[in-house]
Amino acid sequence: MKFTFIQDFTLEVGDKTLTGTFKELSKSETKAHKAKQDELLKLSKETRKYSSRLTFLQQKKEIKEKLEDWAEVDKIFEEMQELTDKLNEAIEVLSDSEQEENIYKSRLDMSLGGDFISEIMELGHEYGYKRVFDTIQKDIQDKEGND
Repeated sequence: MKFTFIQDFTLEVGDKTLTGTFKELSKSETKAHKAKQDELLKLSKETRKYSSRLTFLQQKKEIKEKLEDWAEVDKIFEEMQELTDKLNEAIEVLSDSEQEENIYKSRLDMSLGGDFISEIMELGHEYGYKRVFDTIQKDIQDKEGND
């Protein structure tokens, strides 16, 4: 038998009150969610590494051009092209997933319950999923403090 901790929350948006439940993730769900976060972090580090290497190669290429070492310039240019392609691929993946916001969207999608799920997800789209997630967590903590 599997037990999950579910908490009630209330969001007030203007004159409208949205209520729902927030389910804590199971071990496997948490593990999958963490893997996604780690993958995005790794891609982010790779983009910084590629960018740094490209800057170095650009400077090296300029020096070799001044020395008129054209064979070395060609080698550097080819390496720069490869790094640029890798950098562009990593940036594309990062922008497609919208990094942090996508993680919070996925977390909300996995945890929300109740009648107002679609309205809450629309709020996330409009105001940011992280902001909605943090607001729900604050409401849950406030309710725990009042108990």
